[in-house]
Amino acid sequence: MIDLEKFRRIKTLKKDGYVQRSVAADVGVNLKTVQRWWHRSEDDFLGNGRTNRDDRLNVYKDFLVGELSRDRLLTDTVLRERLLKHAAANSMTVGAGVGDERIASLGEKIALGHSNRKDHVAIESDCDVTCSDISGGDGDTGSVVTYGKNEISDDESKQKKPVGFSISDPSFRRYMVLLRLEFGYPKPPLQVVHRKYAMRESPAGEESQVDMGQIVVRDMYGKSLRLYIFAMVLSCSRMKFFTVQSEAFNARQFVEAHDLSFRYFGGRTSIIFYDQDRTMVVSENAGNIIYTKEFTEYKEHEGFDVYLCNKSDPDTKGKIENVIRYIKYNFFDRYEFYGMERLNSDILIWLDKVGNGRVHQTTLKVPKEEYQRERPLLTMYKNYEKKVVRERIATVDGLNTVRLNGNRYAMPKDKYIQGDKVRLEISEGVIKVFDIVTGEFVVKHAEMEGKGNYAALRKSNRTHEALVFETLELLDNTTDANVFLKRIQSEKPRYVRQQCSMIKKVCNTYDSIIIQSGITYCIERNLNCATELLSWLCSRESIEKAKDIIPRRTTPHYKERASQLSKYDSLIGGDYEGD
Repeated sequence: MIDLEKFRRIKTLKKDGYVQRSVAADVGVNLKTVQRWWHRSEDDFLGNGRTNRDDRLNVYKDFLVGELSRDRLLTDTVLRERLLKHAAANSMTVGAGVGDERIASLGEKIALGHSNRKDHVAIESDCDVTCSDISGGDGDTGSVVTYGKNEISDDESKQKKPVGFSISDPSFRRYMVLLRLEFGYPKPPLQVVHRKYAMRESPAGEESQVDMGQIVVRDMYGKSLRLYIFAMVLSCSRMKFFTVQSEAFNARQFVEAHDLSFRYFGGRTSIIFYDQDRTMVVSENAGNIIYTKEFTEYKEHEGFDVYLCNKSDPDTKGKIENVIRYIKYNFFDRYEFYGMERLNSDILIWLDKVGNGRVHQTTLKVPKEEYQRERPLLTMYKNYEKKVVRERIATVDGLNTVRLNGNRYAMPKDKYIQGDKVRLEISEGVIKVFDIVTGEFVVKHAEMEGKGNYAALRKSNRTHEALVFETLELLDNTTDANVFLKRIQSEKPRYVRQQCSMIKKVCNTYDSIIIQSGITYCIERNLNCATELLSWLCSRESIEKAKDIIPRRTTPHYKERASQLSKYDSLIGGDYEGD
């Protein structure tokens, strides 16, 4: 226990903004003691709080009973409004309000669980409450207002800002249940005003309606599971379909549910009515509706029109709202969940026998029979299959690979260093790698299962013949060019790709006439190699011209080889004069 001085120290530190743990260390008590007295008043500490709260509760009790005695059929909503006005007018408060603890003090605990729901009728109170001062319980009235332990004069109470009466709706309704039971005042009958509307009828094949809902079911072990419903109904025949899943629908699943519905109906209507659900609508944008990317692509692919309704609007889409209610209170009535596969199979059976197989209460016709007349008027749907692409940022490791799900995928040699970032796109078992800066496609791999596997770089599908053909086109497909490339294929089959690549660079640097002379020179001397062709060209022209072709580390080799060819031409009587 703590003394009054420590209690007041705790309240002072709380008012200064200290947290409970700091207060406990400052006062020298344990944390549980601080937590016990943190929200309680000095009256509670001295043992007077219970009495003062009960006294104040009796004041409100007397006021409410007086209101009920004047009008026995007042609703709890009106009584709560009048009590709030009365409390504010007289600067009264009971702190946190009349909670469960204060209700229990009346001794009627048996009624605590009753009437714990929101009222369905909201009645505006247009009367002004002009109450006298608080009654002391014995009928006398005075000019003194009780506020906590202190008594303040009527003048001081007028200067004090009205605090009001803090109370939650559920607590007040439970409190009124006790008062009505104690004094015998009846609760007013519930008055429900049904909205009148006219159901629209549309031609066959023109209109369908879509809505979503959710319901809680129990499985075979008694555990609760929330299920999410997507439903579509053909407005003319009342033919209906719905699918269920265990997670809330996202934009992609919303589109997939449409495909299931169109497959079930064998077609689609010209226009579909919707709520403004977040799975399809991003923003209204002042009347210019912005749809989600997935739904926009699907809508344009299928070609149907969209009509967005207001929420719970029976005038435009009352048919589908009734379908959702029918599904909840018919199919799911006492339904026991055994798994999604069995659930969706049960749905198809129920739709065939009950949902679409019984007489509709509005049309007095069987939807399945009416559907046979509407089906030829439906528009054929296009089987929309959108690739699901997953993206991920990966880091190139020291082995020149990127890792995904425990597997390693090789990267092109000398393109990245350790620590570089790349973007992966995974779709339908294929991994595509893109440069994260330029967005350039780098390489692709087949996604591997399991862990610890390594995917090497795939060889290009292009054959040597294709490369040789392209190179011949650059060399004007001359006879010498054909001979030269065939010899390269024969003598250097492993390096055809590198040889053709070098010849292409040569064609982009030198004139075609001198290249043809170089090829003829190489054929005559049996120098069947692109490096020999380039060396001869360097001997005929400055080596600086080939600096974009020759790697820097091999420049000395080309200089030496060009010098050798120049000397050789001089020895055999060539027209080249060396330096």
